[in-house]
Amino acid sequence: MTDNGLYVKTRPNCSPGYWLCTLIPLAYITSNVHSRKCSTIDNFEYQMLSVTSVGLCLQSLIFYVYVNFQTGIIKKVVYLFLPGLLTAFLYKTYLHQSFAVSFFWGFAVTLTYQFFYVRTLTYLPESFSFGEATVVNQGFTLFLLNSILQIPRYLHQTPDGTFSEFNAIMITALTGLAGLTVVLAVLKFTRNAFIFYPLLISYAGFTCLVPVTKELPIEVLFDYVTGDLRNIFLLMYYFGLVVATVCVVSWKSSEDEKASTSTRKWFHGLTVLVFIPGVLFQCSFLYLATGVAFAVMTIFEIIRVAGIPPFEDFLKQAFKTFCDEKDCGLLAVTPFYLLIGCSLPLWISPCPCLVSDTASKKDLLQLLSGVLTVGIGDTAASVFGSRFGRCKWSRNNRSVEGTLAFIVTVSLSIAALYFLKLLLIDSIAKLLIVVAAVIVTSLMEAFTDQVDNLVLPLVFYSIVSFG
Repeated sequence: MTDNGLYVKTRPNCSPGYWLCTLIPLAYITSNVHSRKCSTIDNFEYQMLSVTSVGLCLQSLIFYVYVNFQTGIIKKVVYLFLPGLLTAFLYKTYLHQSFAVSFFWGFAVTLTYQFFYVRTLTYLPESFSFGEATVVNQGFTLFLLNSILQIPRYLHQTPDGTFSEFNAIMITALTGLAGLTVVLAVLKFTRNAFIFYPLLISYAGFTCLVPVTKELPIEVLFDYVTGDLRNIFLLMYYFGLVVATVCVVSWKSSEDEKASTSTRKWFHGLTVLVFIPGVLFQCSFLYLATGVAFAVMTIFEIIRVAGIPPFEDFLKQAFKTFCDEKDCGLLAVTPFYLLIGCSLPLWISPCPCLVSDTASKKDLLQLLSGVLTVGIGDTAASVFGSRFGRCKWSRNNRSVEGTLAFIVTVSLSIAALYFLKLLLIDSIAKLLIVVAAVIVTSLMEAFTDQVDNLVLPLVFYSIVSFG
């Protein structure tokens, strides 16, 4: 119970993490420092998302004041209206919109964010810290705004280019998934297997047939995969990784014992195998694959939480086996954080797949922020620290040896990309920024009690974007 009477039960054994509200806005701001115009997203739309992220950060800070202090009627009015006014001011000042447009969007985005943020904390107790819930709901609100801005444009003007087509498909599909999730949350009778699976089939049909591309989405995907032998090999490679993952999950779940930290880090290694080839060789396909993976994981989580047969028992056992100390509430948040942390750099970047369906050498570090920090650095720190760590940092159980392993493995990975001429570091200033990013994120991994998979990629992304 907070001081103002709002019942909120956050994730136990962690600090509030209020500072996390700055991570997504900082990532957008630094992206704008060296952003280039491209055909994948309208520059005004990207600027609007950037300004909105700052407004949502202000909304979060005002909410933190609201929940921690006794609030009278005046403070409640301030809490309700000040964020909208500040965000409207940003729209007016930086985007040069009319007063009417600025006030409409200012209040629309902040009230929407406030609505979902409060319900996330109250209806999903112990699943999030204040800061983690901030990152999740900021991302969701920005996604809704992005959908509102882009889907009508795609319906009237078909996208041009592979990435633009995949972007249209993914945004439309995830918007439909959000609608399906709301229906299942509000209408309890839809959680019956005889209703849920027809709804799921209808959703799949909607995704494949909605006319947001020149051809139907299913045709676009088929033509892309069959149009190049490399795409077929990559699809087979990803399918093989999925089969291997299912086998590992089934094997460990059948043992009826909790997986060790080292075993759970196998999934971090999997992200390296998925993201590095994708970013380097088939960026657009990887971008779409992240959306597909998120949709599939969401559907599995709905089945598990709602107890929809016939897969709920397997999914519940898998959760019991692989959950860690951060999965305290109703949701299995850790797998989502891993996927989101590795995918956010692709989702936030204005031009992730700019040159020949590959990432630009200049932008490669930003796009691999999640893979380098979570897939490689955090894995090395956890595995090496748990086995060889002797010297502990003060006030936590992390080891100095684990932090050094983080620095060494991430640095070696960056060096390998550079010497293979896949990465461009063209100045001493850029090199110093990269070194600072590695050191800061390694210390963040050592000292933060927030979820690493969310924090580390955004911190690393924001720092290297300055270069």
